[in-house]
Amino acid sequence: MYGSYARKFDSEKFKSPETSSAYREKLNVYLVRHVDDNDDINEAWTLLKNAIMQTASTILDRIERVTHKDWFDAECEQTTISKTMHTKGHNKEIILGK
Repeated sequence: MYGSYARKFDSEKFKSPETSSAYREKLNVYLVRHVDDNDDINEAWTLLKNAIMQTASTILDRIERVTHKDWFDAECEQTTISKTMHTKGHNKEIILGK
């Protein structure tokens, strides 16, 4: 998915024997239906990828994207500006010999 955010599958669910068994069974059914011995290697890889993605989307849930709180707020910005101004002023004093 180029240019968009793909949510991850909840792979923790594979720890459940029921989930991993259901995944295996569904994947086998998909592969039996779609894979042909006459497929070229590129088609075979594409079919395998599609099989894995389709099976995962039906068996596993997606993990929601975690949003992070911005830590650089207005107070941080003012402190940075203040430090920058102090440093610039201090450098001028050194250059001018004050």
